[in-house]
Parts: sequence; C-alpha cells; structure tokens
Amino acid sequence: MSNPYASPDPSDPNGQQQSWSSQQSVPPTQPQNPYGQGGTGQYGTYPDQGQQAAWGQAGYGQYGVAASAQADQIRSNSTIVLVLGILGLVLIGLFGSIPAWVWGNSLIRQAQKAGLPEDITQNARIGKILGIIAVVLWGIGIAFFLIMVIGFGVLASNSGGSY
Repeated sequence: MSNPYASPDPSDPNGQQQSWSSQQSVPPTQPQNPYGQGGTGQYGTYPDQGQQAAWGQAGYGQYGVAASAQADQIRSNSTIVLVLGILGLVLIGLFGSIPAWVWGNSLIRQAQKAGLPEDITQNARIGKILGIIAVVLWGIGIAFFLIMVIGFGVLASNSGGSY
C-alpha cells in the first residue's frame, strides 16, 4: 500500500512512491530543555538528556495531572476574585470586596498547601488587596456618613425652637 500524500523519491527510476514500512522505527520524543542539561523550567523539571521521560508526564511537569487540574481551578477562581475585588471597589461595595478578601485568602492557602507556584494565585492576591482597600474605603465612607448625620442631628436639636 502506498501513501498518496508522500512525495516521490527522486532516486527512484520508476518515479513510484515508497510505502511506509511497519518495521521502521520511530524515534522517542522527549521534552526539549531550553536550559541545557537537566534543570527546572517554568512549568516543571526537565530530565537530563540521557534520561527518558515517562509516558504521560511530559506535559504536566513535576505537579502531575491532579495538581494541574487543581492549578487550573485555582487560576480560574483567582480571576473571579480579581473581578469581585474590582467590582467591590467600584460598583457593588462590601458585597464584592468582603468575598474577594476571604476567598482570595482561601485560594492562596490552597495553592501554598498544594505546592503550586505563586504566579497561579497572582490574580487572587490582587483581588484580595483590592477587597481590603474597598473594605477600608467603604468603612471610612460609612463612618463619615454617620458622623455627618449625628453632627447635623446635634445642630438641628440645638437650634430647635429659639426664634
């Protein structure tokens, strides 16, 4: 059986295409290390050039499949925390900033417990900080409002009937 997509061999006098033989060996694939012999990259460790990586582990680095799924979930939730922190600061107030603060702390603890790198929780850290800032600003705003209401109440009661 010949491969209809293969290019013809120029050394073949008949111009026929060569077929793929099942006895031809396929070279094993290894992750390429851009840092030389062995070492650690952004997403895991690279084996030395003499070592063969185990099948199924090359794409997940040192964390494995379960940790990779957990890292994806934490990264996704970190983005939600960032959005809550921004909305809490700008639009929805304490209903967004307090959950951003609490949930951001929880995600950062989960990532540290799992031994995941800090860049996964970067959005959670920013959202947590925005949540803290929003809680402080809303607290100052509420305190200012209460002081103004009490101050105007005292002024109104003092000037009550002396015309």
